[in-house]
Amino acid sequence: MENTANSQYNPTRFTPYFPSTATWKSFSSNDLNRALRTNTAINIEQSLQRLSVLQEQSDKKIELAHSILGELANQFTDEELRDVVTQIQHLAESWLDDFEKSIFDGLTLQELLHERRHP
Repeated sequence: MENTANSQYNPTRFTPYFPSTATWKSFSSNDLNRALRTNTAINIEQSLQRLSVLQEQSDKKIELAHSILGELANQFTDEELRDVVTQIQHLAESWLDDFEKSIFDGLTLQELLHERRHP
């Protein structure tokens, strides 16, 4: 089988085909596999760190809900409290957006500021 990008076909080599292939480095399959493993390990590490941060934020919200609600919070599971906090946060943001739109001619403050930066 002949490779149109490279007259010497080698199934263990990868050469991207563009009009000017002289500027591209050929990667062996081992190099490519090593790069993929490294990227995968880095991506997994970054994802785990993000999940850890999200979990900490969620735990802080639950603690705050417990401190605000006091004894009433004991009637709910942590998952139920998390759902209530999420719903209240959504409502508050929605009401604030509606209020901003009533003041700024149908735009939220974020939209208004974005328009000023990017006319």
